Amino acid sequence: MNERIKELVNECKGDPKTSAFEPYFDKEKFAELIVKECANFIDSKLEMTEYSHEVVSWADGDDLKEHFGVKE
Repeated sequence: MNERIKELVNECKGDPKTSAFEPYFDKEKFAELIVKECANFIDSKLEMTEYSHEVVSWADGDDLKEHFGVKE
């Protein structure tokens, strides 16, 4: 797991009225943060030309896996 995923996991930890034996982890928030991170990553790789909507740079699934440190 790379550092960015660890940061996202930490953002989802909390303790709203849970026991010490069952730490709270907001799975829904984690999923939302992963989707936002993916969207931001793809957006950062896309550039539009000044005069058209032509994509001049792109990323693929392998780039996204690399961003999250996922190995096949």
